[in-house]
Amino acid sequence: MIWEGTIDDKPMYIRYRWGFLSLNINDAAVRHERIGDNLDGVLPVQDAIESLKSLGYEVINEIRR
Repeated sequence: MIWEGTIDDKPMYIRYRWGFLSLNINDAAVRHERIGDNLDGVLPVQDAIESLKSLGYEVINEIRR
């Protein structure tokens, strides 16, 4: 799973693959940790939000046109 967006007007990229959650902000690795099994590749959005909140980020879901 991949999520892209912005945090504090900086590009943000989240990827969950092979049980690893990676968070990059402004092309810098902020978090990379195993949170699942080797074959995991699906992470519920709420779990990603909770992970960001644990780092001190406020998450606002928004759809823009």
